[in-house]
Amino acid sequence: MRRGSSGPMQDSVRYRRPACLMLPLGVLSRYRRVASEVESASRSRSISESQVWREMCFCLLSPMTRFEAVCACLDRLSRAGVLNRLSTAPACVEVDEIRRLLSLKPGSCRFPDQKARRLAAAGCLFYDDHGRGGILGFLREFVNAGDARKALVMNVAGLGMKEASHFLRNIGRGRDVAVLDVHLRRFMSETGMVSQEIAGSGSRMNYESMEEAFTSLAFNSGLETSALDLAIWEYMRGR
Repeated sequence: MRRGSSGPMQDSVRYRRPACLMLPLGVLSRYRRVASEVESASRSRSISESQVWREMCFCLLSPMTRFEAVCACLDRLSRAGVLNRLSTAPACVEVDEIRRLLSLKPGSCRFPDQKARRLAAAGCLFYDDHGRGGILGFLREFVNAGDARKALVMNVAGLGMKEASHFLRNIGRGRDVAVLDVHLRRFMSETGMVSQEIAGSGSRMNYESMEEAFTSLAFNSGLETSALDLAIWEYMRGR
């Protein structure tokens, strides 16, 4: 993903951005519960390297694949010992073994060849002899979630802005970034925060512009970004 220069597309985000938006009652009715859950999780969360690695694998498998299928694939990889071997001796894991487990039914993963290669590459990136001291060691280099996300997108094949945001959120380090999946993008388009063209764009520049609009909405509404995007996600899924 690339950062582009300023121009008509960037301006279309800026001029559509509202100072504050009247949020639907369905969002507000969910927000208080979600905010309480997010706060409780952030206070009590102590996460291990193995849990962080599992969350990384989850986010690498999730594009274009149902949640239930991703969970099924992770369970198969775990029972076969592949998840553990990828984080202890990644060079000893064959891509074909990963692909076979991702392809099994029920709960097969879409694009198993591509995703098998990405899991293998991530294991080598963080855990081989020349690795980065694990994912937690890698993340210690960054003082904020935005910098960590950029580094993850640059270094981990298959991890885009949304997936990297989701990963950081899942491990308790992404409260200040927005997870702009298809439901959030549709909400922003329907409410006029961004155009349909921008909402459907996959560029990093447009993701960051949409995120700026979304965090501005949260700030001006007196709400927290991480809880608001989850409340909107629930609301849009339930419509």
